[in-house]
Amino acid sequence: MGKNKPPELGGQSVSSARAQLHKNLLWQVLQSHGENLCVFCQDLIEAEDFVVTHLKPWKGSGDKTLFWDTDNVVPAHSQCAMEYSYAQQRKKRADMKQVELEVVDAKGNVLPGAYHKGKLHVAGDPNSEYGLRVRNLTHFRVEVVLTVDGRDVLTGKPGSAKATGYVLSPYQTSTIKGWRTSMSEVAAFEFADVSESYASKLGDASNVGVIGMAVYGERRVRKTRSYGGGQGLLRSCSASTRRLGTAFGEAKESKVSKTSFVRSSLGPVQKVAVIYNTREALEAQGVKLPTSKEPNPFPADGGFCKAPEPAQEEDITSALAKLLKGRPDTTPREDYHSPFPPPWKTAPPWKGVRGQDITCEGE
Repeated sequence: MGKNKPPELGGQSVSSARAQLHKNLLWQVLQSHGENLCVFCQDLIEAEDFVVTHLKPWKGSGDKTLFWDTDNVVPAHSQCAMEYSYAQQRKKRADMKQVELEVVDAKGNVLPGAYHKGKLHVAGDPNSEYGLRVRNLTHFRVEVVLTVDGRDVLTGKPGSAKATGYVLSPYQTSTIKGWRTSMSEVAAFEFADVSESYASKLGDASNVGVIGMAVYGERRVRKTRSYGGGQGLLRSCSASTRRLGTAFGEAKESKVSKTSFVRSSLGPVQKVAVIYNTREALEAQGVKLPTSKEPNPFPADGGFCKAPEPAQEEDITSALAKLLKGRPDTTPREDYHSPFPPPWKTAPPWKGVRGQDITCEGE
């Protein structure tokens, strides 16, 4: 045993034994006054299951008085205090954005949008395909339930936040490109008239024009009771009054696999709604969309510099022949040989157009 862990204390350090003694004394005081009740479940607390905890978390609050405030310290069962702490952590995560949702075109460019009355409005072009790019901003797995026009993107049924969704690994980004038709294919999301939308063809166009997302965290400690979720799908690293809907587009390859996922809560920790329509319709509703595209310093990435096409020798010869027409013995000939070829035979091709000379470094 070390010097600070005498055998009389059962291997505990003096400081730990003193803390245990203080806790036992506090429990006896509470018991003598009939106050040894758990603040959370209101059941009696035994000495071996007694802890004191803070109602308002003091760590990270920036308020040191929360630790010392006796009104903020309450008696509880150790298990109840632990569950309360987990609930506080879940609430903190719920206040944070865990998953980012973007509506992108077929090339992956984010579609123009703006916030109006607290909701994001996105402008789409009729008959063009789009995707839903979801990005997990956390270091744990999440489940994402997506709906388009009030329809679940996995089943096509009326959307429910409690339905099965896609599971994203920590910090994973994936683009959902369509209505899932199998484990390997989707039918592309395509902007279309309401009458041509998938929801309308299924008999209910009342929710056309909205995209929904519900996010669930994963239960860390597996319990016998499950909050649902079951089998999730793991993404493979994969002035006009006209209204837009989303059609059931062409088949596209999109492979997924099944994975188990136990939700950490009954309800989603984050819910998002995105309204979409044509630019004209959104502007008529007062949505102020970006008016111009930002200049792109790299409009066409890839490739290398190409040399200018050389001027054709026949064209130069013909032009000089016309210029020298009427002068004796000066018409250029193809059989002309000289140790000093005519200038039109040696001039660099990029010298052929006046005012377009290129000066190379070192000349």
